[in-house]
Amino acid sequence: MPTRTIRSAAHRHILVWLRHGSSTVSEIAAAFGMRMPHASLACRQLREAGLITRDESGGLRNAPLFLSQRGVERLREDAVSKMLGYADVLSSTKASMVLHADDTNVLLAYTQSPVGSLVFVANPASHDQE
Repeated sequence: MPTRTIRSAAHRHILVWLRHGSSTVSEIAAAFGMRMPHASLACRQLREAGLITRDESGGLRNAPLFLSQRGVERLREDAVSKMLGYADVLSSTKASMVLHADDTNVLLAYTQSPVGSLVFVANPASHDQE
């Protein structure tokens, strides 16, 4: 399976948001401080890509959006792609590392199972970013 990251931060935020439950375009716009036309465009692009679906049974206005199975798989692919980008940095000397962090999400990599509930996470600043 070829892996690739989600290039649009807005698309990633919307997909992650919908992973936690349905939402309307208005709710998404408010949650991320987006203008309605931008949120609507991003949601339309995600629908056209098959990453989200819309329940139109109550009409189009304020129709709830849902993350599709393809959207779940795309988020997984995004996480794997980020992990592979750091594969050469991960070593047996680091038990864990932050691969990606944004406003609401942190993607961690572990090279071994954590011993306890507190885990030291190495600073990713030592890795040359794109």
